[in-house]
Amino acid sequence: MSESFTTTPMALHGTALNKNDIDAIKQFLIDYASKALLPHFEKQISQMHEVVANRKGVSRSLLSATKRWFGSNKPGTNTSTSTVIYSGECPELQLRRLGDLWFMCGQWQRAFDAYHTAKREFSADGAWLCYAGALEMAALSAFMAGEPTRKTYGYMEESILTYLNTCRMVQYAVRATLLSVLCLISGGLHGEAAKQLIRMTSEDSDLRSAMLLEQAALCFLAGPPTRVMHRKYAFHMVLAGHRFTKATQKKHAYRCYKQAYQVYAKSGWRLAADHVQYALGRLAAGLKLTKEAVAWLSAPLAPHSPQPAPQQLAFLREYMQAHTLHQLSPAALPVWTKNELFGLFYRSISLSPDVVPSFDFDPGSTFDYDYGRDLDSDLVPKIHNSPAHLSAST
Repeated sequence: MSESFTTTPMALHGTALNKNDIDAIKQFLIDYASKALLPHFEKQISQMHEVVANRKGVSRSLLSATKRWFGSNKPGTNTSTSTVIYSGECPELQLRRLGDLWFMCGQWQRAFDAYHTAKREFSADGAWLCYAGALEMAALSAFMAGEPTRKTYGYMEESILTYLNTCRMVQYAVRATLLSVLCLISGGLHGEAAKQLIRMTSEDSDLRSAMLLEQAALCFLAGPPTRVMHRKYAFHMVLAGHRFTKATQKKHAYRCYKQAYQVYAKSGWRLAADHVQYALGRLAAGLKLTKEAVAWLSAPLAPHSPQPAPQQLAFLREYMQAHTLHQLSPAALPVWTKNELFGLFYRSISLSPDVVPSFDFDPGSTFDYDYGRDLDSDLVPKIHNSPAHLSAST
């Protein structure tokens, strides 16, 4: 007895509210923002400004001042990762929070100034994780202010490298990369965006690498018509399909390979097209797309293939397996009749002067056309039933 599943309609909320209730909710939100939230922001900003102003120009300690003047301010100069721990009320973190408040209020230039000052403090103390975060937010503030420059793009690049190489935090580096790509694309730097995405691919996560490679391929396809890179787009789509396959995401892999094939279909690159069609056929078979699988797998079997013999054998084996598994109609393989086979075999032999043929007749003679076609079929049973053959076997 099969169970019947009934789908309940989605519940609608707020249907009992009348116009007065809706107006009251709107008024509550206005009062909350003007009487509670914004005054709290103003109070916090005022207090943090006081802390920052009192500390300005004064080093926290003699050691910190010495590091600022004589220490190295570049991440990665020391092999060991810095373990600087700040207290919750330290001036450096207060400065960072001040930048966050300005950012939340949409004051992009003030936020940039706070982040820029904070990143110098973090760099002097060797707090590289905080330093990378301040760089990342400074670059975003400049982008939101509509004034991104090469220097601000450099801030984001340095932030990614610090996350990746010094802090060893790949997920933070991926987050910064995705934000950086949006900034670069908006500035028309599609090639730089693709390079950053490709750099973040690794063997740690096939799924993440596949998504990054797909986005990199789309970056190569975007941009002005004179700078579109179709071949790089197709190549990275194939790489993305391969990584999706390793991550067992067959639908996404099939989609990527199919988009790449649009470039390779009429490019004249037979080896690349055969590889993509073979991969599409295997993925279609795994997705139970029978007709598509047979169509893709039969394409590399076209005549005059430049593929080596083992690769052609692999193509043929996969094609026959698809027919066998899905119980399709007989495969369209070449059929040789007896007459054609004999004629082909006879005429393909070129005898040297030292070799004496078994039968002394000229090709094309009356004997050839009258008896040659049934020569082997008539002689084989006679040989096996002859007295000489029987006596020799006994």
